[in-house]
Amino acid sequence: MVSFSGLGLESIEPNKTFEVIPAGDYPAIITEFDEVDTKDGTGKRCNLKLQIIDGKFQNRTIFDGLNTTNKSIVAQQIGRQQLKSICVALNNPNPQNSSELLNKALMISIKVGKDQNGNPRSEVKGYKARLTTARVAEVVAQPVVAGSKVNPFA
Repeated sequence: MVSFSGLGLESIEPNKTFEVIPAGDYPAIITEFDEVDTKDGTGKRCNLKLQIIDGKFQNRTIFDGLNTTNKSIVAQQIGRQQLKSICVALNNPNPQNSSELLNKALMISIKVGKDQNGNPRSEVKGYKARLTTARVAEVVAQPVVAGSKVNPFA
């Protein structure tokens, strides 16, 4: 048991709720990557803790979960595709373990969804490589052909 006497909690204001992170792309790092059993115990899920590393929402945390082993083949396929997207975004397409993916910058795409109570919440929609300075120079130097689309994350 932890005693809270003497902490002066009666004069402390509680934290204000965080605003929802708006839809868009944000630079982030994966700070934690844990594997747990699925709720029904028949599969595995990777829980990711991500931290935005720049901009208005710098240091905000967002969570994502990837079903890597699941009795639903569709859920499993989606989870593995998401994991592969992370690996490719971090320029490590075939890592041996999750430690190779930690604390390296990538871009996360966020959408605004709803939680189980119908309240808005930020959700990770996808992952892509972070545009590096060298890659910016390469993209800018490319000739523009009429009707073509330049994808700086290609």
